[in-house]
Parts: sequence; C-alpha cells; structure tokens
Amino acid sequence: MFDSLVEQYHYLDYTQPVGEHLKYIAFHKGRPLACPAWASAPWHIKARDRFIGWTKHERQKDLHLIANNTRFLIPPGFGYHARLPACFPSAVGNCPSTGSGYIQSSDLSG
Repeated sequence: MFDSLVEQYHYLDYTQPVGEHLKYIAFHKGRPLACPAWASAPWHIKARDRFIGWTKHERQKDLHLIANNTRFLIPPGFGYHARLPACFPSAVGNCPSTGSGYIQSSDLSG
C-alpha cells in the first residue's frame, strides 16, 4: 500500500530505499493519513556535516544516529505533524536522535 500511494501521489514517485530503511503508514479512521519513509543517512553531506560540526572520526562513529527522511507523503485530504515512529529502533536496530530530509524545490510551485 505504501509503495502504491507514494507512486501515485508523491512528486518524486516511488523508488526502493537503499540500506536500512523503514516505510511507515499512519492511519486515521481506516484511511492512510501519512506515509513517511526513513533510510540510513548518506555517508557525507557537506551542509549537514558542517551544521553538526563533527570530525571525520565522529561522523564515522555516530552517523548511524541519523535517519534520512527519503519520502514524506500526505495523501490528499489530510494534515499531519511528523515524528520518528516509535517502531524505528526495533526495525533497524538503533534509535536515531535526528531526522533529516531534503526537497527538490525547483519541482514545487506555489
């Protein structure tokens, strides 16, 4: 269900995540409310690494504490406030303390 909702409604379509990942659907009264997807953080993102201010050694040691939001879909007709799902630690074996995500702003209008 997650794959088809994202394929149908997300402006980037659906692609299979790489590495550790979690696809999640939140329901409200039996209807899909939100479809966030989380994956292992990319090894090196200059802006993120500069913002965190970590050394190469710290990044190697702690990168697993960051989850990358690869998709976030709110199907038509809903609103939602995001938070990392409680099941994330049991699904991938660790508990990220930070989530990150990026949008392709040139693909958006309004």
